[in-house]
Amino acid sequence: MFFRDRQTSKGLNALLGCLLIVVVASPCFSGNAVNTRVEIDLDRNTPGVQDQILDFMGGSVVQGAVVVTGDEPTTVADYAVEVNLVRTGGGDSVNCANTSFSNGEISSAFASELCNATFFRRSNLFVNPAVAIGADGVLVLFNFDAEITCSDGESVTLDFTSTATNSQLGITVDNSPRTFGDGTQNPVNTASATIRCGDGGGEPTVCADAGYYILDAFGGRHHVGNPVSIIGSLYYGRDVAEDMELVLSENIPAATPKASVSSDSKSIPTDPDLAVLDTFGAVQYVANPSGTPGQTFYWPEGTDPACGFAVDVIVSSDNLGFWVLSEKGGIYRAGSALPGGETAQLGNNAADLCNVLGIPFGGGVPRDPNLPVADSASIRAVGFTVVQSGDAAAPTGYIVLDSQGGHYIYDGSGNTLSDGVTDSILNGDTAYPFFQGLDIARDIELPIAPLQSKAFVSQDPTAGLVIYDGWGGVHPVPVNPTANSVVSFLRNDGMAVGLPYLKVGFDDPSTASNEGDPAAEGIDVGSIFKDIEFCASGTEGVYVLDGFGGVFAFGTTRTAVDDPSPAFTGSPYFFPNIYARDLEATTNANIDGR
Repeated sequence: MFFRDRQTSKGLNALLGCLLIVVVASPCFSGNAVNTRVEIDLDRNTPGVQDQILDFMGGSVVQGAVVVTGDEPTTVADYAVEVNLVRTGGGDSVNCANTSFSNGEISSAFASELCNATFFRRSNLFVNPAVAIGADGVLVLFNFDAEITCSDGESVTLDFTSTATNSQLGITVDNSPRTFGDGTQNPVNTASATIRCGDGGGEPTVCADAGYYILDAFGGRHHVGNPVSIIGSLYYGRDVAEDMELVLSENIPAATPKASVSSDSKSIPTDPDLAVLDTFGAVQYVANPSGTPGQTFYWPEGTDPACGFAVDVIVSSDNLGFWVLSEKGGIYRAGSALPGGETAQLGNNAADLCNVLGIPFGGGVPRDPNLPVADSASIRAVGFTVVQSGDAAAPTGYIVLDSQGGHYIYDGSGNTLSDGVTDSILNGDTAYPFFQGLDIARDIELPIAPLQSKAFVSQDPTAGLVIYDGWGGVHPVPVNPTANSVVSFLRNDGMAVGLPYLKVGFDDPSTASNEGDPAAEGIDVGSIFKDIEFCASGTEGVYVLDGFGGVFAFGTTRTAVDDPSPAFTGSPYFFPNIYARDLEATTNANIDGR
C-alpha cells in the first residue's frame, strides 16, 4: 500500500487516485513549464543540483533532496513521487531503518511516505497556494536522509518510477497535472542521479575473472582458463553462429525460489548458462536448452526477411527474455522482454530503421575515396545495447550501432530520443565516433559490474559505453577528458602499451568471393577485430577478440601494465580462417554463494 497503516491511508489513497486521474487525462500544460525538470540532488547542503557521488562508501547516509528546476515564476503544487534505486550488483539499495524524510519548500496536511529496499515514495496533496520557483531556479519538494547499500565497484542509479507503472504518481506544475515517464500522456522532464561506490581511494577493482568462453562460427564454445563450467551439445557444424551471451543465475530475483522460476512453461537455468544466437534469429541456451525463453520470430534459410538476418542478442537481466538485432536494424523481443499484446518487433520509430539500413556504399552513399567503391562494404546494423530498467518489458532505451558508426537512440517504446537525459548515453547530443565512408564499426558495449553479464545493464545510463572498430580502435563514450565516466580509462591515459591496431584487410579463405585479394574487399570490410568485453569481476579492464581467435587485454585484465596478453593461455587460434565470433568472461564468483 502506498501509505503507511498508521496514517489515514484509505481516504488519502482515494484522494490521490482522483488527483492522478486528472494527471493522466489532462492534455495541456503551461508554456512556463517547458524547461521544468524534476531532479535528484545528492547533496542538498551544496548549492545547485549534484547528480553524482563518486567513491561513495556503502552504508553511508546521503543527505539529498528531490527538487524541481525551471524558470521563475513556474509554480509547483501537489506531488506524488517515487524514486527507484537500482544497484548494479542486485539486491537492496537502501536501508529503510536508517532513512528519513522531511518537507522541503512544499508542505500540506496530507503528506505521506514509504520506503522499501529498492525505492522510496513521498507525497504532499492539496497544496494551497502553489509554490513558485525562485530566482535560483531550484524548488525543493522534499528532503531525504537515506542510507545507501552498495559494494566497491558497483553503482546505484536513482530515477523516477513512471506513471504508466503506478497511476498514482504525478506532479502539478503551473496548475497542470503532469506525469512521469516517456509515453505517458503529459510527462514532465526528469533526470536521474548516480552513486558510484568505491573504497574512497579511486583505485579500480582488480579483475578476478577465472576465464572466458570464445564462440566460433560453427557454434562451438572454447573455454579458456578456468571459467564456470557450462557444457552442452549445441553445435551447428556450419558458419551460422552470430553472438553469445552469458546468462547468470544471480539475476533471478532473490524473492523467487529458483526451482520454480519459469517462463512459457520452460525451466529457467539456476546455474550460469550461455545463450547462443544463430543467423536465422534463434536463441538457444547451451546447458539447459529447455530453459530458453520462447520466441515468435525466426527467418529460415533461403528467405529474404524484410529486416535482414540476426546479428546480435542481449539477454534480459531476469533471464526470462531477450532482444535480437537484425542487420537492417530490426529489434525483436521474446519472453519477459515482450510486453503483453505487442508484436515481437519493436515498433514506433525503431521499426522504420529497416527502411534505412542495408545500404551498399557507392552511388549516393559516399565511400572513403582511398578505398574501392565496388566492394562489399555496406551500412548495416552491427550491434546494439539495451539500457534496462529492472522491468524487461519496459527498458529505459536502446542504442543501435551501424557499420559506419551511426547511432540510433530510442526509448523503451521505440520512439526516437533526440535529447534524452542530460549527459546521458541516451542523448542525441552526446558525441559518438563516426567513420565517414568506412565499413568499420563492429561492437558496442555497456560496462558491467561484478557477477554480471553485459546483458545486466541496469546501472546508471550516464556511466558511458564503448564502441569498438575493426582495426582495433577503442572509442569510449563520452570521450570528454573531464567526464566522470566508468569508461574514461579506455582513453589509454598512462598505459605503457595500448591494444593492437591493424589498419589492414584480411581475406577469409573459408569464403569464395575475391579469394586471395583482400584489397578488393577493402581494408575496412576485411578488418580483423570483432568483439570487446568488459571484465566480469572488477572494473577498468577489457578484453578484445580478433577473428582468428586472438585475445588481448587492457587495464585490470592485464598481468603487467606493458603486456597486452591476457592472464589465460590456451585460446583457440583459427588462422588463416576468420572463425572467432564472440568472447564472454566469467569468474568463479558467478557460482559461489548462489
